Amino acid sequence: MTVLISVLVLATAAALGFFYYRAMQNQLTLAQHNLFRATSTLITGNIEQSGAGAAATTNLLAHSALAETYSMEERVLYTGQLVAVLRGNPALQAVYMAYPNGDFFLLRRLDDVVRQALPDAAPNARWARQLVQQQPDGVAEQRFSFLDDALNSVQPELVLRRVYDPRQRPWYQQAVANHGAAATEPYRFSTTGLIGLTYAHQNGDASAVAGADLRLLTLGTILRHNLPSATAQMAIVNAAHDILASTHTDERDPRPVKLGESAPSALATLGTQWHPGKPPPAVIE
Repeated sequence: MTVLISVLVLATAAALGFFYYRAMQNQLTLAQHNLFRATSTLITGNIEQSGAGAAATTNLLAHSALAETYSMEERVLYTGQLVAVLRGNPALQAVYMAYPNGDFFLLRRLDDVVRQALPDAAPNARWARQLVQQQPDGVAEQRFSFLDDALNSVQPELVLRRVYDPRQRPWYQQAVANHGAAATEPYRFSTTGLIGLTYAHQNGDASAVAGADLRLLTLGTILRHNLPSATAQMAIVNAAHDILASTHTDERDPRPVKLGESAPSALATLGTQWHPGKPPPAVIE
């Protein structure tokens, strides 16, 4: 009888221990899910807060006098205005105006990250200006200038003839389709490789579309600061399986990384089991 009672006590203790362990595991899993959701909300709020300024900027630019210019010579006179916009909005990488005839005027901030993509810029250059004018033969004349803080040219102007038409860009087409404001999903900018969004706005008489590139350099930091455990892996991925930010990558690195090519094993495994066009699996094996 004593032996039977001992066995029952041990069995009861084991059962209680098992149920306690399962309860603790469930609580831990719930806490991790809550942290994932909170991180997602934080990142969404970060993008929305930064995007509100970019959207307001493109709205103002679209209704400025720059939208009613017709030549390169006229547009150059607005260089100072675009510089002021970028100085007042540190998260913006570039601002620009596109016209229905395919002309284009852009001003880009030259910081250390952007210089990696534009190695020909002089050391004292602070701004890059691009003017595009479509030619009758379908090839655009493009003029590139590098300016210092005083907006003086610091090296000879570069003139190129090549095909470039802003009207083919998604941000332009979305703004035209909306007859007003538009915003892209996060992606890597083609010139610099930085992660960001493009905000655009077509003005009321459809004479121009203003655009602004918004950098999102804080996403990886937010992910790393909100890891639910030391072994957890988190990433922001677009529909094409490009990793825009993760706990194991540097969003300042211009080299795109696919989900299936990432170093962390869990993310790489997810890339092989998540098929394009379908929702990601809830569990990976």
